[in-house]
Amino acid sequence: MLTKLIHIAALTTLTAASFTPPVGVTCATGSALQCCNSVVSASDNAITNLLGLLGVTVTGANLALSVGVACAPIDVSAACGGTAACCAVNDLDGAVALGCVDV
Repeated sequence: MLTKLIHIAALTTLTAASFTPPVGVTCATGSALQCCNSVVSASDNAITNLLGLLGVTVTGANLALSVGVACAPIDVSAACGGTAACCAVNDLDGAVALGCVDV
């Protein structure tokens, strides 16, 4: 019984640790690590429409970029329930972030 409790405690600790962001993580762009509800291709029709509503036009080679949807900087004290990503452009009030790479 004690062995089972130790295994459960270890598994719980390991699981909790895997969802907690590391302290002080920044991306190569110098921006903070973001937690996005999803990260999708800029060529996705729904994303293209959303970007259009925000006044952002994505054409040509930029359609290959990934876009983070509903992003916020990851707080060290909170876990990310979505997709952790580094994004090049984060100045659209969290609605979308451009040039994202999953981490």
